Amino acid sequence: MTNDNPAQDIPGKEEPKNIKFQDFVNITKWAVKTVYEMSPKYVTANFIARILVDLQGIANAYIISKILDQIISLLQGNVTSLSGIYPYMGLLVGLSLVSSILHYFNLFTERSINALFRQKMEELIFMKLKNLGIQTLENPVITNKITRADSESYALGNYYFRFVTTFSIFVSLIISAFLIARVAPEIIPLIFILSVPSVLVDRHFIKKTWKFGFDNTEGRRKAFTSSSRLTDPASLKEIFINGAHTFLADKFRNFVTWYYEVETEMRSRWYLGTRAFGFLTDVGVYIGYLIVFAKLLARRITVGDALFNVRLIDRISGDIGDLIGRLSVLYEYAVRTEVIYDLLNLNPTFPDGEVIVPKLKKGPEVEIKGVNFKYPNSEINVLENFNLHINSGEKVAIVGHNGAGKTSLVKLLCRLYPVDRGEILINGDNINNGQDSSYGGCVGQFYFIHPFK
Repeated sequence: MTNDNPAQDIPGKEEPKNIKFQDFVNITKWAVKTVYEMSPKYVTANFIARILVDLQGIANAYIISKILDQIISLLQGNVTSLSGIYPYMGLLVGLSLVSSILHYFNLFTERSINALFRQKMEELIFMKLKNLGIQTLENPVITNKITRADSESYALGNYYFRFVTTFSIFVSLIISAFLIARVAPEIIPLIFILSVPSVLVDRHFIKKTWKFGFDNTEGRRKAFTSSSRLTDPASLKEIFINGAHTFLADKFRNFVTWYYEVETEMRSRWYLGTRAFGFLTDVGVYIGYLIVFAKLLARRITVGDALFNVRLIDRISGDIGDLIGRLSVLYEYAVRTEVIYDLLNLNPTFPDGEVIVPKLKKGPEVEIKGVNFKYPNSEINVLENFNLHINSGEKVAIVGHNGAGKTSLVKLLCRLYPVDRGEILINGDNINNGQDSSYGGCVGQFYFIHPFK
């Protein structure tokens, strides 16, 4: 392609934040708390069920190891009856039944949380946008935050489920490590140390791919705006009349092709790097096998114990690799979830007042004193040293040419923007002090076009 980056530079654009460990912890706590508040019952049940499902493998391996020791004992005593094995088989059947129930609860609660999450997430975002107010939303940096939050709106739910899975793997790893430490404690640090290189590779590429996506937020927004217009029947008529279809299609196609080519190449090197270091973990596992076999030959453990510990080594190796991979993905989703976290924790540029405005029984007295006002991102005053007094019950028509400030005045009276200088008094009270929720019930506006001849 001819251009290295179709995304144009954005004046004054924000820089991506580095997610430090404390940020990671704060985002995790906030994400779990937010999802929990959506449905405490389902979230608690899902959390417990997921952990118990992951522990089933350890219980199965233990019971099978005891069955093997029992069979060896029967063979050594020339006993052919299986009666000694029946209790263990009963435990396996009972464990399987419990596992089926837990899988049901895990699946049911996960789908219930997902169904509820979509509704609650939309509500959280549109209520937050209302709280931020018009002036805040006209800031282009905030607009980009909203664009990213909209494209990553699924991230919070995914982050929660990935956290639950990661936590359950961590619990399984701790229990497995505790059990094997009784036989061969040296195996645990060995496997951990040999897993470090893949962790470092993951961290490097997670930061790199996220920064690439962050830096191209504006380009993605423009590209997908073009795509939306091309699929909107209301816009197609104008596009066809102006012959803009090819232009918009090329704009979308060029950016998306470039973007995904670069992203795919980065992810290819990422996955190749992590797999290249996978053999180090395998070496640690084989050394662990040798340690267990040596203890078996020394008659310090039984054959069943050896089988159980080999299974634990495999599980620890798998859990460490899975935990590292999931922590890396969780970190990546923390970076994505931070977009929503950041938006939902923004403070409005024009803060809400604290005074409850009483219901008006008649038209209020309005006094505007020396008001200066300009729109955000503009240096031109729409109103300058503007004064106006309207008595209670008085009917006033404000006329003027386009751009004179009529609509701007109405917006100021509706408390959509703060004034830059001066004050607006309603019945003697500054409107900046009134709560939006109560003030909105006392004032309104509507627009119509009246043809003059």
